Amino acid sequence: MVDVRLVRIKATDTGTLGTLTLNGKELCKTLELPWKDNADMISCIPVGTYECKPWDSAKFPNVWEITNVPNREAILIHSGNTMKDTHGCVLVGQGYGSFNG
Repeated sequence: MVDVRLVRIKATDTGTLGTLTLNGKELCKTLELPWKDNADMISCIPVGTYECKPWDSAKFPNVWEITNVPNREAILIHSGNTMKDTHGCVLVGQGYGSFNG
């Protein structure tokens, strides 16, 4: 079994920043919605241990789904740039930046 961890490093009212690691080595940066009591489409998922499985669709080909999230479904790990790119999924990218405009 592969050990992939999402390590949250900063949580604010506007979002949650973190890293995705594989066996302790950082793979990428992450961006999630802020914690809003696990509300569908507006909250990051609860802290926990989850399994992932491959997901493939026209919109999100060759990504991963985080499974067995309480009261949630179709939580994906996919690329994105801003909060507008997520409705509860974990966005991955190369770094953090600020967005003005």
